[in-house]
Amino acid sequence: MDSFFGRAAGLAAIAAACAACGGTVKGNDVNLDDSNWAMGERGELEQQCAADDAEACFMLGLMLHEGEGLPANPILARTYFQKACDGGEAGGCFILGAMWADGDGGPEDIVKSRALFKKACDLGDPTGCYLLGMMWFEGHGGQQSKEAAKALFENACSSGEPRSCYALGNMHRDGDGADEDHAVAREFYRQACEGNDADSCFQLGAMYEKGEGGDADLETAALLILRACDLGMKAACGE
Repeated sequence: MDSFFGRAAGLAAIAAACAACGGTVKGNDVNLDDSNWAMGERGELEQQCAADDAEACFMLGLMLHEGEGLPANPILARTYFQKACDGGEAGGCFILGAMWADGDGGPEDIVKSRALFKKACDLGDPTGCYLLGMMWFEGHGGQQSKEAAKALFENACSSGEPRSCYALGNMHRDGDGADEDHAVAREFYRQACEGNDADSCFQLGAMYEKGEGGDADLETAALLILRACDLGMKAACGE
């Protein structure tokens, strides 16, 4: 499967999921870097997960997938993410979907991946909606529909999911599945850049440099490209 899923779903999505869990499980502070915490709490989390506590199952999956405080075990992580997803924990659904897409911890199955992203989206998770939108846009794991993808991106972007805003910017810039409108593309790139999406900052900088979708502004263009570099985009750094 394309490395997009490994980057966006395997890493950024996990970070988003951890942020969404609020850094606590049952009122206890979570520190995945603390091996004493990990070993001390694992037994309690396993008991909670066995009692169908979806959040506890999710945290166990996260700990095992990332190998923080415990030896990494992506095969076992899949089991805990599945139980979390079955219990209505959206983060478990879309991380498990990413693992199926990438063959992480087991076989690759893009159809299962798509179904899991849909479940996460149905549970109200914007990252799940974005990833499902990518499936519809590319036709991975089922039908292709750029109209359906656009609706999913719009929903996720309005909820603050920056990659969805970036995808909408691309669609409007290129006239690919949406009306070509560089001013609209510029606005979506701006929203995504404000959400720390490096690609969007770079594209917005390029539009300011060329005067696409609005007035040219070389100083703003340079600042945006520098921001993309600071966010880790090597091309923006001249590498």
